[in-house]
Amino acid sequence: MPGATRTAIGITGNQGPIDGRRFENLPGVVEVIRVTKPYKLITLDLRPDKTVVRIGDATIGGSELAIIAGPCAIENRQQAVAVAESVQRS
Repeated sequence: MPGATRTAIGITGNQGPIDGRRFENLPGVVEVIRVTKPYKLITLDLRPDKTVVRIGDATIGGSELAIIAGPCAIENRQQAVAVAESVQRS
């Protein structure tokens, strides 16, 4: 899971506790953090930095407000163009 200043590796699907000492001495490992919450992929314990995504010149995430508009699904090209034109006018 890439972050702003480091990459975190999460282990999912394990059936019980994993001994973190198995990873502490591997090359590139700075620290081992045990996350026991079932939502480890989104918890701030594992990734304290806010997620920032860059798309072209736009930045989504961090401290800036981003508004994303559009339907949840596109049925055809005409609908996609109509939505894009409406969003652009807004």
